[in-house]
Amino acid sequence: MMKRSISLIALALAVVSLFSCSKEADNTPETSKMPEGKSGSFTIVYTGNIGGKVRPCGCRIPLGGLARRSAVINGIREETDNAIVLDSGAMLYPHFYLYPPYDYMSKLVAHLMAETVNNIGVDALNVSSYDVVNSADSLLAFDSKYPGHWLSANVVRKNTTEPVFTPDMELDAGDFHVGVFGFMAKKSQGINIFTGDHPLDVLDPVETVRKETEKLKNSCDIIIALAYMDLDDVKELIRQVPGINVVIASHTREHNPSSDHRFFQPVMVDDTIIVRCPDGGRVVGRLDLSIARGSLKFVDHDGYVDLRPEALQKKDPTPIQSTYTHEFIDLGPSIDSDPVILDKVSAFAKMIDAYTKSRGIEYRMQ
Repeated sequence: MMKRSISLIALALAVVSLFSCSKEADNTPETSKMPEGKSGSFTIVYTGNIGGKVRPCGCRIPLGGLARRSAVINGIREETDNAIVLDSGAMLYPHFYLYPPYDYMSKLVAHLMAETVNNIGVDALNVSSYDVVNSADSLLAFDSKYPGHWLSANVVRKNTTEPVFTPDMELDAGDFHVGVFGFMAKKSQGINIFTGDHPLDVLDPVETVRKETEKLKNSCDIIIALAYMDLDDVKELIRQVPGINVVIASHTREHNPSSDHRFFQPVMVDDTIIVRCPDGGRVVGRLDLSIARGSLKFVDHDGYVDLRPEALQKKDPTPIQSTYTHEFIDLGPSIDSDPVILDKVSAFAKMIDAYTKSRGIEYRMQ
C-alpha cells in the first residue's frame, strides 16, 4: 500500500511538472512577443552622421545631397504607406565645435538642414553634441519653427535632471504602434562629451534606456532607440537592458574609418537589431521588418526557409518566423533629385558664395 501511495504521489508530481514546463515553454518573454500576436510589416528609413552635408561629396562618384535624399525618401513613401523616417544624430553641423570665420556659414547651413528636414518629413531625430554646437536653445528654436521632433531622453542642463528635449514619441506604422526615443553617450573614448563649463550634461545612458524601455513597452508594439553612441558601447548597453527591438546608431567620433557598406551591415545582439549609416549622408538606410504572429525574434530574410508542408502553407500563408531585410541606397548620380529641394539648395549655395567672396573667405559648401 505504501509503495502504491508513493507511486501515485510521484505520478502526480510528474504531471504537475509537465504542465509547469509546458507553461514555461509557451511563456515567450515580452521582449520577443507582442500580446496581440499581430502579423504585418513596415519600413524604417534611416540616416545618421550627415554632418551638415547638403550637397553631393566631391568624390570620384559624387554621392549624397539633400535633394537626392528627399527623392529617395519620397519614393519609398510612395511605395509603402507603412514607412517611418528617422535620424540617429549628428545631422546639423560638420564638427562638434564652431570656429571663425566659418561659424556664421555653419549656422546658416544648420538652418537650411532643419528647414529641409521639415520639408522632407523626418518623423524623429536624435540630439547629439553636433546638433547643439550653437546651444540647446538654438536647436529648440529650430524644433519650434520647423517641427522635426528632436528627441533626447538624457540631455539635460547642468546640475538638473529634467531632459531639455522631448524624450520620446509614439507613432503608427501600418498596424503597429511604434515607440521611439533618443539618447546619447556620456563619454567618447573615455572623455566626457560635455566638459568644463559647458551648460549641458548627459544622464546615465543605461538608466535612461531602462526607464524609456519600461515606459514604452506598456503602450507600444515595437521600441526603437536612436543612439548617439559608438557601436561597441551600444552592444554592451543592449546586453544590460533588453527590450529594445531596433537601435539606429550614430558614432561619437569625427569620422568613420571607412564608408564601405560591408562595415555597416546590421548587427544582432540577442533579439535587438542594430543598424547605422556611413558618414556624410551619402546613403539612405532601409530596414524592412516582417512580423509573424507577434514574434519579435528576427532573422535575416535571405536565410529564412519555411519548412512547413506546402499544403499547410497554402492553408495558412502567414510566415512562422519574423524576418528583416536591409539595404543601403547610394545617393549617386542615378538618383533624380527632388526639384524643389534642389532649387532651394542651389539658391542657398549662391547666397553663401556671394557672402564669402565679399569677405575674402575661402569656403566651399559641402
